[in-house]
Amino acid sequence: MILSDDIKAKIQAEFEQWKDSQYSGKSTAERQKLGQFFTPPQLSIQMLEKFNDLAGDILDPTTGAGGLLAAAVIAGADPKRCYGIELDPATALLCRERLAKLGVPRSNIKVGDALSDCSYEFEEPAEKEIYFRVEDLGFSRVKIFVEMNGKKVTQREVMVDFSEREEAIKKKFERLHQVFKLADGKKVKLYSEKLQGRLKFINAFFKKYVGETVSAKMTVEI
Repeated sequence: MILSDDIKAKIQAEFEQWKDSQYSGKSTAERQKLGQFFTPPQLSIQMLEKFNDLAGDILDPTTGAGGLLAAAVIAGADPKRCYGIELDPATALLCRERLAKLGVPRSNIKVGDALSDCSYEFEEPAEKEIYFRVEDLGFSRVKIFVEMNGKKVTQREVMVDFSEREEAIKKKFERLHQVFKLADGKKVKLYSEKLQGRLKFINAFFKKYVGETVSAKMTVEI
């Protein structure tokens, strides 16, 4: 297959958006130790043009920051059929963030060793999934980010300042609870052990202000 100049330009533009963050803050020495040598867009284009088409599943067993998979999606691959395996947890997290913007389910990017058979076992994405993270801003403030199946939802970002009046805090957790309930509170996807503790943190306030907590299913550890 031959990619058009327009597709090539889009692949290059997408790469430019991520080129400064794709190494997830690692030094050259750290990347060499991990064997990280990420694919430039020019090489991704050459690799894709070796294929007859982009139908079917696409797997990058050493996906890194996801450059090749991003290029494949831009070139016409089905994002829900693109999969990646990455050894480094920090890089895998960045890869999920990057590819989610192109419609690739976060559960399609797995932390694992490409030489291990179990790394090739992927879960089917649920119809509705909630992804979230809690950022501690200090001074009794937290910011809670929420996504559903990689897409922004109404209450994507909630700032909670615990120095505010009780009623103001209550309203924020009530709105946040409604977002989790969109997935029936049963399909919450967690991507690190720390998030288990963060879910307990959120549930403590759900119980206090809403009278109902949410459950979760651990799918990927990083």
